[in-house]
Amino acid sequence: MSGKIAGALLLLLACAMICSRYIREKRRAIRLAEAFAAALCRMEGMIRWQNLPLPRVLEQESKKTPCGEYFSEISQYMKSRYTLHNLWQETFARIPESGTRDLLCRL
Repeated sequence: MSGKIAGALLLLLACAMICSRYIREKRRAIRLAEAFAAALCRMEGMIRWQNLPLPRVLEQESKKTPCGEYFSEISQYMKSRYTLHNLWQETFARIPESGTRDLLCRL
């Protein structure tokens, strides 16, 4: 009898661990999407109102987390002969969450 109870408790524990991991991943994806929305809004403001060029804006945004790593990669590769469109799609194609990835690649 105690073996059945222990097995049931282990199953419940496994389900709880799987659910908590899923919830943690979804929350991380939501925070990343919100951070990208805020970063794009800041970038728009810097370009529109402060008349800053895009490479300088990308350098400033690359210092902020969690989106900074993506923007720093774009700003580093902008010095090469690739187009911004290709760099943007290659960089944001690595985002794990599909909704955010597709939205950012379409920008």
